[in-house]
Parts: sequence; structure tokens; C-alpha cells
Amino acid sequence: MRSDLRARRVLGFSLLEMLVALVLLSVLAGATAPLALTHIRNQRLRTTLDRMTRVVVGMAGDPQRASHGYLGDMGALPAVLDDLNARGAAPFYAIDPNDGVGAGYNGPYVVQAGAAGAEFVDAWGTGFGYVAGTAQVTSAGPDRQFGTADDLAMPGDAPVTSGSVTVNLTGVPNDGSPECVLGEDDANVFVSRSVAGTRNELQIAGPVGSGGPFVGTGLHNGLHGLRVTGQGDFAGASVRDVIEVRSGAVQRRVTLIQPTGLPAGC
Repeated sequence: MRSDLRARRVLGFSLLEMLVALVLLSVLAGATAPLALTHIRNQRLRTTLDRMTRVVVGMAGDPQRASHGYLGDMGALPAVLDDLNARGAAPFYAIDPNDGVGAGYNGPYVVQAGAAGAEFVDAWGTGFGYVAGTAQVTSAGPDRQFGTADDLAMPGDAPVTSGSVTVNLTGVPNDGSPECVLGEDDANVFVSRSVAGTRNELQIAGPVGSGGPFVGTGLHNGLHGLRVTGQGDFAGASVRDVIEVRSGAVQRRVTLIQPTGLPAGC
């Protein structure tokens, strides 16, 4: 009889302990739940921003790492994000043996943006927004609705993806006379660019006669081959170089050496 009573008392005390423990656990769970949700949200935010950064770098390159992405290789931004990881009908990447500048599809460009097959979605499972021709992507954010306050954009403002080159051209006469400024009568200046992944050489305009630079505008960001060929009193002279266009004006000074056997002077 006493054994049964003792057992009931022990059992009752154990049940009470369990009840108290459950109450305490419930209180702790209620207190920590907001912290857990905040942690999850922040983790998804970091994941999303990382994926967006990788997509933008794949499209337009990274100035800090001298990379030029899809834009530098193909000459334009992708029509759709899937173009970054699918060559389609684009030409294969090839390097010009004369100046070492390449053009063509050299992807995939965003292999580390997310899980396999999900490179272009945010951490909430929504596909990134993208407007063709801009080096910017957007996320709908936690509410999965575009056009609301929690939307994310990377970068904040769509960057400039083209620039210009200015070539100041001078010549050195073969008789040791002072260096002089050359114009279109003395030389032709060409800049290679990628057009849909194929190298295309563009002749840039210069001043007629002497004085003033040669200027080419609307060149996509990336590496370009520069070729200068002399004519007239500088026929036979030539120079090759490589220039990097990066969202602005590039200045380059080029000097032609007048070949021997031609009338000296500029």
C-alpha cells in the first residue's frame, strides 16, 4: 500500500516536472522564434545579393578584376539571362593572333550563381527581373511581388556599358626633325570590336590634314584592338595596340615612325 502511494507520488511529481518543462520550452520557443525568422530572412537576403552580383559580373564584368563578361566577348548585353549560360547560335570564342583580343561566346558566365538549374532565381524562388540591354537585375524580395517596397536591384543604378576612345596621333620624320601631329591625310585608325561575337574593325574619324585627335564613340566595354596605318608621307608605317574601354573616355597616344626612303617631314 505504501509502495503504491510512493509510486503515485513519484509519478505525479514527474508529470509535474514535465508540465513545467513544456511550459518553459514554449516560452523559450516563443521568444526565439522572431530571432530565427530574422536570421532566415537575412540569410536569404545575403544569398540573393550574392546571386545577383554574380549575374551582373557575368553580364558586364568586374572592373576591379579586369574582367569583361558576356558584354566584352559578345559586344552587347544578353537579350535574356539564359543567354549567359547557353551559347545557342553564337560563334565560339576565338582570339585574334595579331593583337591577342578575343571575341565570341566564352561561357558559361554564371556557373556559381545558385543551385544547378536555378542560377537566375532569388532565395525565395522567384526569377530575377531583367530588362534587355541593361546591366542590372532585380529581385521581388520576400513578398515575391515586383513593384513593392522590398524589391532589390543590383546595382542600384544601371551602369554605363559603353565608352569612347581618343587617339592622339603623332609622327617622327625620318630625318630627325621634330615630332608632328598627324591627321587623316597621314594615317588611318581602326578599332576592332565584337559585333554579336564576331570581330569587326571600325575605322574612326580624324581631322583632315594636321591637328586634332581621332575619336571613336559608342564602343562596348572591354578590350579592343587598335591598328594605325600610315599613308602619304608615312605610307608603310604601322602600329598595333590594345585598349580597354570601361564606361568612359579612353585616351591613347600613338606615334608612327616615318619609313626611310620617303620624303622627310610631316
